[in-house]
Amino acid sequence: MSVPGLSLVGFMDQSSGVSHLEKECVPSNANPAALIAEWTAAKQNLGLPTPRAGSPDIQNLPTATDAYTQQLSLRPWLTPYLHDPAFGFVSFSYVEIDPLLAFQFTVNGDRSSHHGSFLSRPPRMDEMLAICLPTIPPPENFTVQQQDSSLIIQSRSLNVRKQDFGMWNANFAGVVFGTGFPLTLVSNMNGKYYLSNGFHRAYCLRDAGATHMPCVLRTVTNPEAVGIREPGTFGLPLLVSANPPTLGHFTQGRAHKVELRSTMRVIHISWSEWVISDEM
Repeated sequence: MSVPGLSLVGFMDQSSGVSHLEKECVPSNANPAALIAEWTAAKQNLGLPTPRAGSPDIQNLPTATDAYTQQLSLRPWLTPYLHDPAFGFVSFSYVEIDPLLAFQFTVNGDRSSHHGSFLSRPPRMDEMLAICLPTIPPPENFTVQQQDSSLIIQSRSLNVRKQDFGMWNANFAGVVFGTGFPLTLVSNMNGKYYLSNGFHRAYCLRDAGATHMPCVLRTVTNPEAVGIREPGTFGLPLLVSANPPTLGHFTQGRAHKVELRSTMRVIHISWSEWVISDEM
């Protein structure tokens, strides 16, 4: 099973690119020579560097949105982020999409369509706020199966994830799972701006005619806080190079069209109980 998508495979070296096309995509021709030719075509399609890569236009949200963002900032699920110095919150902002640096390899077409199916062309501000800065985290579908001494949680959305685990009090230990940060998130590290969360929303907004999007803007000091985690993302040397991957490569037809392998998140929780001898 596959889903239509876009890939920045052209930014990878030949070995990594061929492996990506073979393992994460469903190529029309899996012959090694055909995969090398596909990677070469993807590389050639990237074109010139995106103008102002990493330096987007950043504006204040219109004053008409003040009541909305004030309501959002008081939500109990969000206030811990806004008051955590490590999170680095700066403001709710209106940020240009195309120059944002993109560490993510792919965009899933079905996921983008899920977010953007109701958008006007171009999108209205209230529509963009609803998908980029929702006051209530959107629900994600998942299933739970119990099998003897274990639970298996499955979701087609990779936004469902394990959030914490441990001993919570004298009578309760286990795993906490839920959805990831639900707002579009732009991170400033060393004066360069990265899209940390919201790739599919950014793509569908740009596809509908928006040039900017509402987001949480923050400042961080290390690549891990941005979301850069090799080998699952592009590395920092490429992202700060003279020709880095950007959202513009996805939105301007410079990414490679692929069929992505369908994936799901699986969280497996198990437990056991024994009676054992305590003789030394």
